[in-house]
Amino acid sequence: MAAFGWEDVPLEHGFHGYRQAHRWTPCPAARAEYLDRLLLENHRRAATASEHRGRRAMRGHENFGENSTLFD
Repeated sequence: MAAFGWEDVPLEHGFHGYRQAHRWTPCPAARAEYLDRLLLENHRRAATASEHRGRRAMRGHENFGENSTLFD
C-alpha cells in the first residue's frame, strides 16, 4: 500500500470470510477499496501507454496529409 501512497486505507488484517473460506486477509472494506484503486490505476496506465504508442506510431508521418497517398 505504501508503494502506491495509499497508507490512508486501514487494512485491518484478520481472518475474514472470502469465497466460502476464512483466510488471513485485509478486511472486506479495505479489499474493496484497494481493488477499486488498482482498477483506476490500471486504466490510467493503459491510457498513458496508448497515448505513448500513438505518438510513437506517428513519428515520421508529420508530412502525411489528407491528400497524400501511400507513395508520397
